[in-house]
Amino acid sequence: MGKINYRLDKPVQGIKFSEIDIPNDQKLGTGIYTTALEPSALAKKKPVVSMIVNVPRFQLSVNINPLTKEIPVLLGKADESNPISNVMFSLPENVSLEEQYVFITEFKNWQIESLSMNNVSLARKVRPGTITFWFDPQINKNAFTDGINVNWGTFNCNGEVCIVISEGRVLTAYLNKDLSSESMIFSQELNVNESKPHMVAITWSNTEMVLYFDGRQEGQFEI
Repeated sequence: MGKINYRLDKPVQGIKFSEIDIPNDQKLGTGIYTTALEPSALAKKKPVVSMIVNVPRFQLSVNINPLTKEIPVLLGKADESNPISNVMFSLPENVSLEEQYVFITEFKNWQIESLSMNNVSLARKVRPGTITFWFDPQINKNAFTDGINVNWGTFNCNGEVCIVISEGRVLTAYLNKDLSSESMIFSQELNVNESKPHMVAITWSNTEMVLYFDGRQEGQFEI
C-alpha cells in the first residue's frame, strides 16, 4: 500500500497551490484535496477552477464561482465517463472577496463528503428533481416476471448516483449501488396491470424521495 501526495504551485491564475492527499493508492476514491487561493482571487469575479487529473483513473474539479456563489465539485474517472459524484456547494452570502481562502474537499469511496472554506463547512445546495418513466407490458415484455431484473433509470440525486430497478412487481431505488457506500432508499411492490401501461414518477429533495404510481403516491422515504 502506497500513499499519494502531490502538490502543484500556482497551477492556474488565482490559485496559490493545490494538493492531493490519498492515503492508499489502491483506493483512489478516498482522500483530501486542498485548494489555496491567492489573496483577492475571488474579487476578480471570475470562476476559479481547481482540477487534478490522472488519466484514465482519476479526476477531481472544484469550480469556485463568486458571481453565482456556487461551487460545483465533481469526482470520477478521467475516461470520458460521467462523474461518479457531483455535489453543489454554496458560498456564504457575506463572504469577503478580498480575503485569502483555503478550500478543502474530503471524499470517500468515490463520494464527495464535504467542502470547507478556511475550516468552516459549506452548505450543500439543494437540487430537487423529478424522473418519470413508463412501464409498458407490450414493450417491456417479462419485466414483471419474478426473477427478472430491469434497470429503469439512473440519475444524480444530490451528488450521489441513484438507480431504479424492478424485480417482478417490486420497484427498488439504490444509492451508489455496488459501491461500499451502497444504500437502499425504498423497495415497493406495485399493483401492476399487465394489460395496460403505467407511469412512474420519482421526486426528491435533499432529505426525502417520493414515489408515485399512475399519479397516486405510493410512499415517502428518507434519503
